[in-house]
Amino acid sequence: LDGLREDVIARLDGLEAGAGDIAEQIGEMETRLSSVEKLAPEGSAAAQAAADAYARELAALREMFEGELAEIDAAQAEASALEAQLAESAQAAAGRAALAQVQAALDTGEPFADALDELSAATGVEAPAALATVATEGAPSLAALQSAFPAVARGAIDAATRTAVEDGSMGRMEAFLKTQLGTRSIEPREGDDADAVLSRAEAALKSGDLATVLGEIDGLPEAAKPALADWRAEVETRAAALAAGKVLADEFNAK
Repeated sequence: LDGLREDVIARLDGLEAGAGDIAEQIGEMETRLSSVEKLAPEGSAAAQAAADAYARELAALREMFEGELAEIDAAQAEASALEAQLAESAQAAAGRAALAQVQAALDTGEPFADALDELSAATGVEAPAALATVATEGAPSLAALQSAFPAVARGAIDAATRTAVEDGSMGRMEAFLKTQLGTRSIEPREGDDADAVLSRAEAALKSGDLATVLGEIDGLPEAAKPALADWRAEVETRAAALAAGKVLADEFNAK
């Protein structure tokens, strides 16, 4: 685009210079024609012939001049179109760079407020609330959620175990061993007890399938849910931010 713009500007400069030369020739020709026409009324055939010749030459020069002006107008329109295309390309490049920064920050959990502002400015699209609300501090990263899961899962299983003892569905000895040993399933297994549900949730978490994680947590025994409340909110925040980021990327790529 820069090369094309330089070519158009050079051509425009040449056309303007040519038009200036033709205009100067026209001025000189009109002066000469006026001088000859002053002789024509005296009846000189030679003077009249000269005047006619000058008039034809002047008409030809004027036609050339008008052609040059038309080319100048076309070149100026082309230059304006190239400038607009160049500005659009620069804006798109800035938008792509800002979008890449936002997406990278969603992966790492880093803040991305500046990149989000740049993306909105480049695209004219207002940032979704799910992104804007976490832009300053950063969205919870998948790695952070995975790291925090074992502790909250252990707390949820312990809470479910205590409730099971209270309602008589689990013996105190079994509960004591489960609590003291702190064991839990690390491979996904069938069942609707807290340990089974959380084993499937953890498997989904390892693959980044947050929708399945949330769905599994919804199936936990009620006694186990409070221990996961804060962690679940973090999962929801990340899921919403990722969904909003995808929408923003789709809108940008559709332009």
